[in-house]
Amino acid sequence: MVNYQKNPAFFKILPALLRIQDKICNFAANFINMDHLTPQQRHKNMAAIHNKNTKPEMIVRKGLWKRGFRYRLNHKRLPGHPDLVLRKYRTCIFINGCFWHGHLVDSKSMESSVCCKIPTTNHEFWVAKIRRNKERDKEEQRKLAEMEYSRDRLVSRRKK
Repeated sequence: MVNYQKNPAFFKILPALLRIQDKICNFAANFINMDHLTPQQRHKNMAAIHNKNTKPEMIVRKGLWKRGFRYRLNHKRLPGHPDLVLRKYRTCIFINGCFWHGHLVDSKSMESSVCCKIPTTNHEFWVAKIRRNKERDKEEQRKLAEMEYSRDRLVSRRKK
């Protein structure tokens, strides 16, 4: 666990991050859980999804910039390549999707949670993938803590 007492400057940006996370949740609430696409259409859509400049990330970036915080994007030298790095505050911000990082999913049982439904099709593959993502997140957090960086994770999820 990251000790925030070592980095009291982090508390300066915490209120801004909390307000921005509400905007991300409101954005994600507009999506529906039903899949109305054919497998070929779904494949084409999923292939077009990239990991940079996503809508939730842009909301956070604009909110921080407007409040006067300056940051670096996708810092390659830090473990996990954080989405945003506030070097002045030694803080990394990861903007994770609820599904891909198993938000509120127990690592041992890997049952669907309130906001993250694990697909029943090819279930073993998805359980293994989400479990690997969660393990990698913990390892990155440990490495960042060793480097004395605070790590904050914002989760874009659907409201029900």
